[in-house]
Amino acid sequence: MRFSVFLCILGLAATAPAAAQIAGRHDYESVGPANPFIGDSSLGAPPLRGELRGIRDGVDRARASGTISRGEARRLNREARQIGRLAGRYGRDGLSGAESRELQARTLALRSAVTRSQQGAAAGPPGGR
Repeated sequence: MRFSVFLCILGLAATAPAAAQIAGRHDYESVGPANPFIGDSSLGAPPLRGELRGIRDGVDRARASGTISRGEARRLNREARQIGRLAGRYGRDGLSGAESRELQARTLALRSAVTRSQQGAAAGPPGGR
């Protein structure tokens, strides 16, 4: 009796993989050629040249008002020039998605650094001195 139950279970276990393969092969339709003009889902950034000009103008205004030091203004303007040069180098053969995201990230970091410098200088030195 036990042996027959064992054989029955063994027979079912042997046919289970075959039953899982009953579904036929699916033939997918052709989707046509890829369209290079369809971008990814990320939002477009403002034009880089105008963004960098706005950052440099903000640095110049902060320097003129005395909220940041000359050295800090020089460092921030140098970073803006580096981003502009990198954009020119990348743009010679067209920007890839990764290059565009890198430029956007660097520009955002620079914009944040300018804002932090302006806010930090306006708040005064730590400790209230």
